[in-house]
Amino acid sequence: MQRLWEEIQETSLNVGDYYLSQSVKQPARADEMARNGARVYGRYLTFFHQYATEDGQEALPDSAYFAAFEAAKGVGSALLSYAQQPTPGEVRIGTERYRAALMLFPFDRELWPAITAALGRHGQQSEYAALVRPIAEHVVRSRAIDSWIQQKEPDADRIARVRRALADSEVVLYMGFAESTRIPDLEHELSGLENKRKDAEREVARLTQKVEQIRKSRKADVPAAAADGDAGDAASTSDLADAAQALADAKAQLGRLEQQIAARTRALPLYKETLATDGLAEELRTRRDHPVHTLLRRMYHELRSAAEAKEKQG
Repeated sequence: MQRLWEEIQETSLNVGDYYLSQSVKQPARADEMARNGARVYGRYLTFFHQYATEDGQEALPDSAYFAAFEAAKGVGSALLSYAQQPTPGEVRIGTERYRAALMLFPFDRELWPAITAALGRHGQQSEYAALVRPIAEHVVRSRAIDSWIQQKEPDADRIARVRRALADSEVVLYMGFAESTRIPDLEHELSGLENKRKDAEREVARLTQKVEQIRKSRKADVPAAAADGDAGDAASTSDLADAAQALADAKAQLGRLEQQIAARTRALPLYKETLATDGLAEELRTRRDHPVHTLLRRMYHELRSAAEAKEKQG
């Protein structure tokens, strides 16, 4: 049965890939070919979910779970990248399949920004964090992943580095909005923030000095202010209030800059750690006996068991 499954998954993925390649070669039929590809991938997914249960999983090879990831990603790519005029419903389905693919294999760095781009097609980029946060939390809390790392299984170090990175909310945002090629840009932005902080510190120092000078001047001018009447005192009070408000605003701006710098200083090295799993998907694609296939199987059933338990409680 497992050998039969391997034949089914390879045939399904190859046919789906064929249709996507044809959508590129035949632009006039791009939508038709892309939808054909999506249907092929979708049939495999339906078949997979039907048998990836407690009772049916024995028949599935470990590689069937990564194949399900490839099929889910294939549906998303077919509808969002290869189809030239997808319907709003197809855009929604493509986004959902990308998210399902990331649940199956959260170590594919290409998918995080792909989800952001998919959400952008229907004006919902702001939903990115809410959509992917459960995936990041699953990686961080997964007992299957923790056991894999603790027992030093193959590629445990690479997976541990990604798990550590996804525990940081700033890194999760980077995953969706900053591709690996932009790391130098992110480093440049951090440098720019540090320069802004220096400017803000100078402004705070200048305004602090100004407030102190106004206060000293008021104390020195008390006899004169009394002789001039209420007008002089009111003007002095107004100057002090304006300077104090400007100082408060400058301190608030400095505080915001310091928070941004602290977050990015912490997150940027962690974000670089996610590069550790670059190429892992290709390794699993070319090696159906790769040990990490076993981890994906455990992660899937761990997640499924948690979902079923939640349903029973509900």
